[in-house]
Amino acid sequence: MDPAAREFLGRIDEHPEIELAGGVCQSRGLSLRHQAVDVIRRRGVLAPAVLAVYAAQGARRLLDRRARLRRRRRERSVLAHFLAVERMHDPTVLQHVRALAPDLGLVYGAPILKPELFEIPRFGTLGIHHGALPDYRGKKTAFWAMVNREPAAGVTIQRINAGVDTGEIVSAGSVTTAGKRYGRVDAELQALG
Repeated sequence: MDPAAREFLGRIDEHPEIELAGGVCQSRGLSLRHQAVDVIRRRGVLAPAVLAVYAAQGARRLLDRRARLRRRRRERSVLAHFLAVERMHDPTVLQHVRALAPDLGLVYGAPILKPELFEIPRFGTLGIHHGALPDYRGKKTAFWAMVNREPAAGVTIQRINAGVDTGEIVSAGSVTTAGKRYGRVDAELQALG
């Protein structure tokens, strides 16, 4: 589970009006080692660069001891609710999610979900898409927005449906791109999401 996803879950878990019932993460495990293996498997030749960015972000966080301890406590609390699975749509995973009886599903960086999973929550499932919809569907949307010299890159909260990035837009926001490097724009989009 990447650092941005952990931060997202920590904020949800700390929200006084939200009960985090549980969740699933498509991975062989939730440790840093498992995260590195997942990055290598998914990113291939780009994995060293992605891992270097994660390491740099982690090094910056190490400087603030109080924040580090608070983050560790929060991550332990959140990850205790999570199940690492190899296949998101495995029947045992679907059964696990049904047993949680969720009111609302939330998706952050998941593979394309099938209706048998995203329709389980009573009020459906919302997902964060780091791109301005409908113009920037798919992956690496901040990169493409910058290549196309867009004045802003977007982030969208959408209702998950059977299409790819075609769900009803619930909320949207953007960050300016002018004079910024990709890493900063991406980090600002992650925080805004």
